[in-house]
Amino acid sequence: MLPRLLLALSLCSAALQAAVPMNCAGGVPVGDLELKVQSDPKLGMRPLRTINRLGEGDRIFYSPVKLRPRQHGGKVALVVAPVLPSESTTLQVLEPKAADKPQQWNVPFRAGVIALVYGPDGVNAKRVKEFLSKDDELIAQLADYAEKTAQTEALLGALANWNATSSGPNDTMDAALNGFASQYGITGAIDRTQPRDQQMLAMMRAVNPALSSVDPVAPSPAQRMQQSAMFATSVAGMFFGSTVGLAAGGTALFMNLRTMMFPNTEFRSSFAQASTPPHDAGLDLCGKREAAKPRTKVAYLWAVRIPNAGPPSVKTGPVNYLPQEHKALLPVSTDEAAWKILDRAHDWKLVSAGKKEFPVKAHALPDRKSIEVDLSGSHAPPGQYQLAAGWDWDSLAVTGDVHVSPLSNFEKARLTPESQDRLREEDRKTVVQAQGADFQFVEKVAVVKTGDKYNPPVNVPFSLPKGKQQGIQDRLEFELDTKPLSAGDYSLLLIQTDGQPHTAPFRVLPPGPRIENVPIALNAEEGGQKILLKGEHLDRLVKLETDAGTLQLGPVNGGEREVEARWKTGVKPGSSMNLRAYAQNNSQPVVIPDGVKVVPPKPAILDVQLSLPPKSDITLKDGELPAGGFVSASLRVRHAGPETRVHLRCGTSGSNELTIRVGEQLPKGSVQSISSDTLFLSFDPGEWQTGCVISAVLDNGAEGASKPHQIGRVVRLPQVESFQLTEEKAGGNYIGKLIGTD
Repeated sequence: MLPRLLLALSLCSAALQAAVPMNCAGGVPVGDLELKVQSDPKLGMRPLRTINRLGEGDRIFYSPVKLRPRQHGGKVALVVAPVLPSESTTLQVLEPKAADKPQQWNVPFRAGVIALVYGPDGVNAKRVKEFLSKDDELIAQLADYAEKTAQTEALLGALANWNATSSGPNDTMDAALNGFASQYGITGAIDRTQPRDQQMLAMMRAVNPALSSVDPVAPSPAQRMQQSAMFATSVAGMFFGSTVGLAAGGTALFMNLRTMMFPNTEFRSSFAQASTPPHDAGLDLCGKREAAKPRTKVAYLWAVRIPNAGPPSVKTGPVNYLPQEHKALLPVSTDEAAWKILDRAHDWKLVSAGKKEFPVKAHALPDRKSIEVDLSGSHAPPGQYQLAAGWDWDSLAVTGDVHVSPLSNFEKARLTPESQDRLREEDRKTVVQAQGADFQFVEKVAVVKTGDKYNPPVNVPFSLPKGKQQGIQDRLEFELDTKPLSAGDYSLLLIQTDGQPHTAPFRVLPPGPRIENVPIALNAEEGGQKILLKGEHLDRLVKLETDAGTLQLGPVNGGEREVEARWKTGVKPGSSMNLRAYAQNNSQPVVIPDGVKVVPPKPAILDVQLSLPPKSDITLKDGELPAGGFVSASLRVRHAGPETRVHLRCGTSGSNELTIRVGEQLPKGSVQSISSDTLFLSFDPGEWQTGCVISAVLDNGAEGASKPHQIGRVVRLPQVESFQLTEEKAGGNYIGKLIGTD
């Protein structure tokens, strides 16, 4: 139980407020006592404040633990209001008894409200016994008072619970504040689209502007203690004041009770907070702080409403997996009336198929349509269970299965290979999948660059195949925008119900290789051939594959890369197949559909037979091609056809090239097909400069070109027009004139 210290009236004393017990905020401790109910002597007793049905003949047991105003003496009395007033059942005041001793009373009828009156200086028993009046309005007012008392106690209990945590407000606090705001008509001041801590702050300020300095997510426990004490004081002040308190249903309740039942008595509102074990039925009563008027006795009134309801029908839905040894929400369905009383169930537990029971903590969250189940310390192993609780001396069984699964440690969590390969720097939004763990309890997913000390993790939207808490989820899908990301190592932060982050490494890759000249044409029946790839980032290409042969990567030269291809036997021309390109740091290849086209073998020149011009006075050497006239050559070829082109080239850089299609006659040359393996070529070597070595190449277009075959070297033959011998002597010889060209 929290330390019982008096709270100073001044809200300026922050240090003192930080030590005030939450269960007596804004008031003075009146006493610690126990109230229990017994329905059957064979059954155990239950705390009065948790009772759901209180019938005729049930017994209420009172036991003082510690009375504050006066340890000895004083009186206690019970006021019992029926569920439905009638001529035979109306509000009754049971006999006042000594407050410093254990007492008991029999309940005269099915009760709707039980009120405890404690008078430290006694209660006028005679006037109580003489009270026989029936007042329906008084019963309604007493019921309202009990309702307000319960709400105030729930809110203060939530404040105490929030104060005891180290991470800020929890769902209990949230639910209590929401109910409180609704009761006081300030829900319009709350923006439900804002984060929960901002909603709570707005709610606190709407309740009392003096709380504008309250920070519901204060970083330190001492600061939260101080601020929650301020809020609790405000709440208690409202309860003790005219807005709530004894005038909950108007001033009639106060006046009727005072004048008709307890003359010369000043009634004071009081609320109670549950005591800690072992006094599980205990109440720490807190009353209004003020000195009594002269010749006036002080009596404290506390009331509790009895719902008069049996166990509600509660059913689980598809979201029914809970994390082992941790807290989580279990969505359930029940009617609206049941949500108001579901928290009155007690002794929650998980029951296995073998009827083994594991106690758990549970709390209803009506605004979330869920039960918050805390398995901490339950030691329930993974498996299938039913959730159950006590309802007075009956039981409440939640229909539907509840499964317990351990949280994942994410040691093997990684992006799928396909997802990893798609992550490229400065690219676009990409849907990514992670695998290797059970992701069903993940609450948040974020991305952070490894070693980045200055940029916080960025949350990313995610989804699960079946949804959260619906069984093992071995895939998690999220969307990542790589446009602002540079290449490098990153971590995926996975945060589960326990709030602990786990990391899964991944990479954002640089741009991958791009091949521009696809499909690649490869010739069948070739022992090996070289191809020149063209594109970008070809240096990041580590392997090329196709089903029909092997492709060996060569060196990179700018935007080109050489590839040597070797075919398997039996590959037929005309077929197409996929090209698989492997890039650096990629586990899977990029598949280029029909990226390889099989074409017929390349043409080839097997032999050349030259035919030189006639009437040449100059004897030519082998391989010489005389310029100035047409020469002919018979080419023995293979795989040449009507579309074949013959390229005549000089080995000197920058020289001309002559291209002639088979069957074509040009002024500078012609090519004719003599047979399937013979071409007749005619051309003038004078198109090239002296000394050029002329080669012929057969070109079948997409099917490729043959290797160059040398025809000959261009020479210029002299042409002699005349020779004259002169009389001029040169030594022992005569000089002559040779006239001609070349």
